Amino acid sequence: GQLILDTTSQIQANSKLSIEVISIPGTASSELAIGDAVTSYFATRDWPTLTDALTAINSSEITANRQFINIHAPKVGSQMASNILFYISALRGGNISSWLGSEVNTLLQNNFPDLSARLNEEFFQLARPFNEAPTGDWRAALIPLLNGSQLEFFQMNMRGRSKDANKESDEDTSRFLIDVKLSKLGRIQLDGLIKSKGKRFDLFIRSEKPFAKIIHRDLNNIFIEFTKLTGNSGHLVFQISSNFIDLPLPKIVPP
Repeated sequence: GQLILDTTSQIQANSKLSIEVISIPGTASSELAIGDAVTSYFATRDWPTLTDALTAINSSEITANRQFINIHAPKVGSQMASNILFYISALRGGNISSWLGSEVNTLLQNNFPDLSARLNEEFFQLARPFNEAPTGDWRAALIPLLNGSQLEFFQMNMRGRSKDANKESDEDTSRFLIDVKLSKLGRIQLDGLIKSKGKRFDLFIRSEKPFAKIIHRDLNNIFIEFTKLTGNSGHLVFQISSNFIDLPLPKIVPP
């Protein structure tokens, strides 16, 4: 990344600079420092500690005479949706061991105790914006996606309102926003609105540039097949980048 040095001094090329890690100005709270780091994970859509853990558990020293160990990270395929739900279920509990499984968790604790402790604490902090959001507000989740042997991340925001809480409506409503950035297609945002009455599901797909005709056609076919299989009704709407919805990054502070 880039560092900006707040100084008026002229620094010559090839000068050596010494960098020291200190606490966040104005606080000595290690929990706030972790919370600030976790907030940056949402901003960069990256979770370096989880990537380090995946590399560690599959290192040659640890996996000798055993098969490649894999975590239940979502990946493209028929199990992607169920793996996302499994991850979110662990996020609700705030305990990463329920997602990693006993084998991986024990392996990390025995061989990389510091990494294991940091991973557990960061997962707990990542779960807080999801679990502590007031009723009716957006809940944010950073979702890992296993692309081959590499981890990538996308952000999912959700909120819902039950008919009991919404006096003006006699139905449950839910909405989600999924934000991804693809190497060729650019930023893509999936904005879904689900209504219990009439089993209605409307999906808005926003993109930085128009899709090619073949992609447009295939997405329409997938949506039509989905409505037939599930008995839902609804529309698929394509929009261009000016309509992106940008939600504030979750702020994590000590409880």
